[in-house]
Amino acid sequence: MHKQTQGSMSVRVDYQQATKSGKFKDRITIEVGEDGKWKRYELCSLGEQTRTAIAIELGLGRLVRSRLSFNVFDEAFRGLDRLGLKHALEILSEEGRVRKILCIDHDPAVASFMDHTITVVRKNGVTRKVS
Repeated sequence: MHKQTQGSMSVRVDYQQATKSGKFKDRITIEVGEDGKWKRYELCSLGEQTRTAIAIELGLGRLVRSRLSFNVFDEAFRGLDRLGLKHALEILSEEGRVRKILCIDHDPAVASFMDHTITVVRKNGVTRKVS
């Protein structure tokens, strides 16, 4: 997240929540911080949620890198402005040096960042590869 936003935003994930009795229950909470202020993921804009999802996906991928040689991003860039998209794709390009990145998207700007592309079209109920 830090790289995507030039250091202006951070993400934190917690997997337990304290109950009134002082015990803990399993519950994943995600918060996004900007300028020292934190807010719940659910209250973030679509662009902030997208940046957060990309950061978490890449972070988890790094944790399990020994078992996982690729990441899949299926239309993962919705809500990003062009600058945000550029930053996200630059990060994925860097990550692509250590493992395969598969992006499924309809935006030609995403394809322009990829080393290899496959174009698939659906016509008259039939899906086929065209390039």
